[in-house]
Amino acid sequence: MNGYDLTISGLLRKRADIAQDIERQSVQLATLKADLARIEAALSVFGHTDAPPVPKAIRIRFRRGELQRIALEQLREKPQTSRDITLAAMKARGIEETRDAYDRVNKSASAALRALRERGVIRDSAGAGGALLWEMVRSAH
Repeated sequence: MNGYDLTISGLLRKRADIAQDIERQSVQLATLKADLARIEAALSVFGHTDAPPVPKAIRIRFRRGELQRIALEQLREKPQTSRDITLAAMKARGIEETRDAYDRVNKSASAALRALRERGVIRDSAGAGGALLWEMVRSAH
């Protein structure tokens, strides 16, 4: 017993609850998409040819430091591209991978990566095929 058993137990329970909520929301989203596709199909059967309404642009905001934390988690595993970091951030927040959403998140992720580079926490280097790779800076301790 290390004095943190109750805290750890509570955090593990909360983590399981959140994971369960994410799974439920994913299932619900898939169901809604399937329902929408069936309605679109029924409309086309009756000769309705208008394009479905375009959803309004979504605002994607990350909490202060959230993108840097996601980037560092990813880079602890191995060097990665900005694209890898962007996709990991989108997955972490449950953001659908559309071109518009990718561009918005990539802009923010790139700023977070530059800030980490300026602090000397990560560096960029040329990867295979000239792709820019980001990697952790190893301390000389």
